[in-house]
Amino acid sequence: MTKHSFTFDVTRRITVALDDTKFTTEIMEDFNSCITDFGTDEDAYRTHAEYIAGRAIDGEDFDPREFREGYGVVREAGITVVIQDGIEFSEIAEETT
Repeated sequence: MTKHSFTFDVTRRITVALDDTKFTTEIMEDFNSCITDFGTDEDAYRTHAEYIAGRAIDGEDFDPREFREGYGVVREAGITVVIQDGIEFSEIAEETT
């Protein structure tokens, strides 16, 4: 009997928008005090966006009406998350034993 094993990288595209008129230093400071410290400088926006994208891909709901720990109500925090349809697969290894 032959056993086939395949390894893939799987890619999803997620767009995270942070409205800086709502996603303020105060929101970042609140997040930093209760979750983890990402800072509040310009680089912190990218770090928050990466964190949010990771949570979204893991199934956390960023519906505008939902409350997210560390951020509050998504809409009020100026967070928009869009997960595009489609998944890209790249085979990186195949093993036959």
